[in-house]
Parts: sequence; C-alpha cells; structure tokens
Amino acid sequence: MKKLILIAFVFVFVTICISFENRSEAAKPTPNAPATSTIADTDPVAGTVFRIGSDSLGAYRNSVDSVVSIVQGPLGNWELDTKASPLRKARIDLGDPVLNSGANPPFQAANVPVRFISKCTTNITTLALNQSIPCPLALSIVYNGVTYALRTNDNYAGTEPVTWTCKARNSTKCISWDMTPSSIQADGQLKNVIQLVKPAVKPRDVEQNLGQFYMSFKVNVTTP
Repeated sequence: MKKLILIAFVFVFVTICISFENRSEAAKPTPNAPATSTIADTDPVAGTVFRIGSDSLGAYRNSVDSVVSIVQGPLGNWELDTKASPLRKARIDLGDPVLNSGANPPFQAANVPVRFISKCTTNITTLALNQSIPCPLALSIVYNGVTYALRTNDNYAGTEPVTWTCKARNSTKCISWDMTPSSIQADGQLKNVIQLVKPAVKPRDVEQNLGQFYMSFKVNVTTP
C-alpha cells in the first residue's frame, strides 16, 4: 500500500512539474528581434533626394554605436532610435512645406538624433510575401537641444499613413520589409503629408503646431 501511495505521489508531482513548465513556456513573451534598418538617400528611379535620409554612415544595426534597431516582441512594431548614439543620426529635410498649413520649421535640413516608431494594427511579421498595409509613423527629433516630432496618424487631419510591404519570408514569418509613402501627390511624387509639432514637455505646456510637410523616404528593415 505504501508503495502504491509513493508511486501515486511521484506521478502527481511529475504531472504538476510538467504542467508548470508548459505554462512557463507559454507565458514567455516574444523577444524583440534585432533588425538592420537601411534608410535610402535617393530615389533610384526619379533620382530625387529623399526628405528623410541617412547620415551617410551605412545601415543602422541594433546595439552598434548605441543604436536601437528592432522589431518589437509580440506587437511587431518597428523602432529605430539613435538618440543615445554619439555617432549615428538621420537627415531630416523640411524644405517641402504644405501650402497654407502654417509651416514654421525650426530648420530647413539637418542631421539630427532621431527615434522612429511605427505601430501597425497588424504585426508586420505576419504579412504574406508582397502584402502591404498602411500604418502610422512617429519621429522624435532633437535639434539644438529642443525636441520636435513628426507624426502621421488619425489625430492629425490631412496626414497620410506609411506603407509597409513584406519583401521576404522564411518558413514561418516575414523577415524583410520596405517602408514607403502611401500617396502620390499632385506633382507626381510619392510622398506623404506629415505633421510637425513641438510636444508639450511640462504639465502646463501645450503642443505647438508647426505645420505640415511633404516627406519622401524609403526604409528597408530586415531581421534574422
């Protein structure tokens, strides 16, 4: 009888351990995927210079020169952050304002520390090959010690979403994307209307509207 009780106890104990291990595995969050982000400087077809460009130092790689370049965990958002980097920046050109939008840029064009974040409602790793989806985009930039933001989302009337397109898949997920503008404007150029603001930084501050700008760009993102 004691032997049967011991066997039953061992069986229950092992079952509990396996169940706990399975729950732990299931609860483990999807890790961020390190990414290589390549910001193109010119349109190879039209030959025009993009309004959002690189610092001419090559691709941005996660954890190199204190850069964050990732596709975020379970949500599949893309983030590129150079603000902590002593070396890497991005070129922002505000030389194409939208008429009658109150455009008042703090600079015309400059290489600045920047953080990009694009939060799609669909995880971009789940896209089929050549599938495209519209997504919001936000850039936080620092110029002369002051933070500004470029934003395109439903909160800013007239702004236009970016387009994410899956360019390559492995056996389970999409691993390479292009991010491009979603609109062809009246002048025939592929470029988006994006809102420039000076965000509120103190409780009593009010976000300042600095107008809207046409921005052209092409970013390729790849993960292992």
